Amino acid sequence: IKNVANNLKIRLQDKKIKNVVIYGHKFSDLDAIGASYALYEIATKFGKKAVIQNITFDHTGKKAIDKYLKNWESIFVSNVKIKSFNKEETIVIIVDCAEDTRVENPLVFNNVEKENLFIFDHHRVSELNDVVDNLNVYIESTASSASEIIVEVIEFNEFQNYISALGAQMLLNGICLDTNQFKKSTSSRTFAAASLLEDWGA
Repeated sequence: IKNVANNLKIRLQDKKIKNVVIYGHKFSDLDAIGASYALYEIATKFGKKAVIQNITFDHTGKKAIDKYLKNWESIFVSNVKIKSFNKEETIVIIVDCAEDTRVENPLVFNNVEKENLFIFDHHRVSELNDVVDNLNVYIESTASSASEIIVEVIEFNEFQNYISALGAQMLLNGICLDTNQFKKSTSSRTFAAASLLEDWGA
């Protein structure tokens, strides 16, 4: 994960990059939302125009964004709102899935420069799209959740100060959902991530 996390940091530091578009999966749950929102906070701290391209949520996901994000419609946008983004100036990050059939915009893989596409997922994937650069992909099926993976990205890049207490809480919500309140799919890394999130204000 260190290499992919470092590649992401390098791209975020690049002054040519103006936009960051983050995708969860269709009908986003708390894990996809938590991972997406934390990356949104980080991207904005780098001065990028950041959005999350998701407008469909499951029941718990919709309740969470209504509760925590009063201006969520300016953060979670439709594909129409990102069509004007220049692909040479845009990073695309996909979390909690890795396949074009699972995101709201199936053409996302056709509208991004290879070096600007990142994937962070904890589901087994049989085959990746040809445009994907394996140097920018971290898929770890032993991780409890995408949120756990993003906590590790934050830690490796020392982005802790870029995450608000709300961002930490959203990540913790994602881990709690995918582990059924720490009753399944956990490891020492899961509990370490949760401990860090508490330190960060969750």
